[in-house]
Amino acid sequence: MKILIADDEILTREGLKKNIDWSRLGITEILESDDGLSALDTAKREHPDIILSDIRMPRLNGLELAHELRKIMPDISIIFMSGFSDREYLKAAIRLKAVSYVEKPVNISELEDAILEAAENNRTFHRSQQTLQRDMLAQAGRLALWMTLPPGQAGVFSDTMLQDADPSLRSDMYFMCFIVKFSSPTETIPEEMWQRFLAPFDSALSSMHMSELHVEKHDVYLVFHVYSVIKPDKKTIRRISNALEKCMNGLPSFFISSGSVVSGIENAYRSYNSAVVLMQSSFFSDWNTCLFTDTNAPSDPAFIPDAATTYRDILLTGDADRIRKFEDQLFNSFKNSRKLMPNQVKDIYYQLFLSIVYICRTQNLHQDSLIAINESMMDHIQKCSTLRELAELLHSKSDEYIHLIKTKEPENPVIISIRDYIHKNIARENLSVKEIGEYVHLTSTYVCTVFRNATGTTLNQYITQVRMDQAKKLLSETTLSVSDISSRVGYSDGNYFGKSFKKYSGQTPSEYREKASI
Repeated sequence: MKILIADDEILTREGLKKNIDWSRLGITEILESDDGLSALDTAKREHPDIILSDIRMPRLNGLELAHELRKIMPDISIIFMSGFSDREYLKAAIRLKAVSYVEKPVNISELEDAILEAAENNRTFHRSQQTLQRDMLAQAGRLALWMTLPPGQAGVFSDTMLQDADPSLRSDMYFMCFIVKFSSPTETIPEEMWQRFLAPFDSALSSMHMSELHVEKHDVYLVFHVYSVIKPDKKTIRRISNALEKCMNGLPSFFISSGSVVSGIENAYRSYNSAVVLMQSSFFSDWNTCLFTDTNAPSDPAFIPDAATTYRDILLTGDADRIRKFEDQLFNSFKNSRKLMPNQVKDIYYQLFLSIVYICRTQNLHQDSLIAINESMMDHIQKCSTLRELAELLHSKSDEYIHLIKTKEPENPVIISIRDYIHKNIARENLSVKEIGEYVHLTSTYVCTVFRNATGTTLNQYITQVRMDQAKKLLSETTLSVSDISSRVGYSDGNYFGKSFKKYSGQTPSEYREKASI
């Protein structure tokens, strides 16, 4: 805590510094000024918590100093000293909300008590301000979340609710939503980095006579509701996006989408919805891009009929250049397109991945090396946030395929038969190792040994993997109930399926479906 001693007598200042145990009083820094005017300048520059000021000083007396300080630092604690026991000075000190009034010659014990009282007042004030700020932030966050919901779900935006979030907020203002999507979960961003991001953005908005409320959603999104009494035009919207982008230094990669301008807080969700729709098109752009609704209309993708069949034929040639040329052609046909939804494009790429697996099987290659154990192709695809990431993933898998056909021995036909049998019968709950062994004319023990030696995993582990991969595909691509999906992948007990799925993937079926649909 800082204290500023303002007194034109150097002996007084030196005596106070020497004879008071400042550390016991919680004072860590002592500032000095020899007249009122220099004390005012020092206070503006150093922001002390307590002022210990003589009443009579040249250029600006203590009462005049306190009057000026109250204008710019209303929470500062003031202690007056004076050698003149004048009731008028005391009255003025009371009007200026001084903590205490100490007569000269100063009684050290009395002054220490006054400083202790001032320090405690200061701490109490800051604690109350912090509590008030936390409450306002919590109210603002709740209101910002409500503003993403339609009126039927959000309830009534009362004046009290608005005032608790921001005293300057009114329901009849203009509102506009901006969504930031990060490449990493927001919970991984340190608090101090948030402050370095939010404070400059709020300052930029203030210079445009605007304010904002914000809330985090779905781990990677930050939703801003910007509001103003003046309707922002296109130029202002660009300025807001640019200010938001400029503040992103040091944060994870991002996309920024802007919603439509609406009038009235009850329509704020419409702006949010339009920003959400625009954010979906971020899949076709690269990270660190600002998206606007007024950009040039996207062109129709140069759709390649039956892309999977064409890709399969090219894969069979084993020609790396032809494979890469086709992949680049497909990427360029979708780039900057907003005529297709991301899930439609992902489905096309999923079929291309299946083509690689299909070719591996027909050539007796061990395709499991293309996909990490306990992960499905759909997992890899869903993790891709942009078309470029998806295209790079496909290219990496086709490179692995090329490497396989050049270096790997063909897979044992028995293993291929085992895999095919498991895939065809995966819906049967009683699918057993004994049954699989009989299919390939091997004993249960020997079929387990052969499979494990060839693949590095047990038959039961592989059956579980196939079931869970199929369940993930159905959860992300269909609207079938969890109960229906469990029966389709060989589980008659839906509860047991749910527990098994969570153990395998770390999520419940419902949680996986929700994340896959974002």
